[in-house]
Amino acid sequence: MNLAIRGIAHNLGNTPDSTFTNDLHKDRKVDYIITNPPFNLKNWRGNDELTYDPRFIQAGFSVIPPVANANYAWILHILSKLNRSHDVAGFLLANGALNSDYDLRV
Repeated sequence: MNLAIRGIAHNLGNTPDSTFTNDLHKDRKVDYIITNPPFNLKNWRGNDELTYDPRFIQAGFSVIPPVANANYAWILHILSKLNRSHDVAGFLLANGALNSDYDLRV
């Protein structure tokens, strides 16, 4: 809605869906990202969902963000969309998003 109101060009995908849990732009890379994802999103995926998602597989090992809180998943999602030659990202997360007690399977 924000994009449409301001007349900003956008591509939200061919189907109405959450590009966070169902990446509608798998091969899309961008130079800049500015976002304010939802803080501390709970139960954002099922226990066995997205375990082989390329956004969460880095340097030959898999880091699956916890089901209980999507903050780390948002960070990985943002990083996966950046064009590595011009990458700039700005995002706002909740206090303590990078200092959590959640067990990340590596």
